[in-house]
Amino acid sequence: MAGAAALTNAVVATDLPDGTSKDAISEAFSEHGQVIKVRILKNNETEAVVTFSTEEESKAAIAAGSITVDGKKVTVRAPKQKAVGKPSNVLVVGNLPVNVTPGPLKKLFAAFGTVTNVTVPRAKESKGKWISKGYGGVELSTVFEATTALEALNGSVFNGRTISIRYLKK
Repeated sequence: MAGAAALTNAVVATDLPDGTSKDAISEAFSEHGQVIKVRILKNNETEAVVTFSTEEESKAAIAAGSITVDGKKVTVRAPKQKAVGKPSNVLVVGNLPVNVTPGPLKKLFAAFGTVTNVTVPRAKESKGKWISKGYGGVELSTVFEATTALEALNGSVFNGRTISIRYLKK
């Protein structure tokens, strides 16, 4: 995928114990190399993106398949590589629930950086109620932040629905 090379040093940890701290995650993953950043996903605090200083370190963590954090075995995998389109700092999020508003969507993506804009187009339903059209736009401050969010969240569950994310075509 174009643009993914910048994130080859990242892994995703799933099934984390409730309330796990960034420090505990960093300490557990340090057996595979130097951890430079840990992002606990706000929509699902049992998942985190762990960024190592090198690709070799992330490959070692992925090869292990699991690691123990706070006494619990957690799964380690590569970020999803389903990006569509040329990398951009603006993402299109599909399959959103009809009742979604910009606030929760912004909170979901804020785990990956500075969210500069969120839009959720709405339409009037037959009963006169305004509902989401099922998609939205999220703008982050950098392409790196958007790519990290896309790779971590594409195919994840948000408010009971499996969301799809792609770059905005410009």
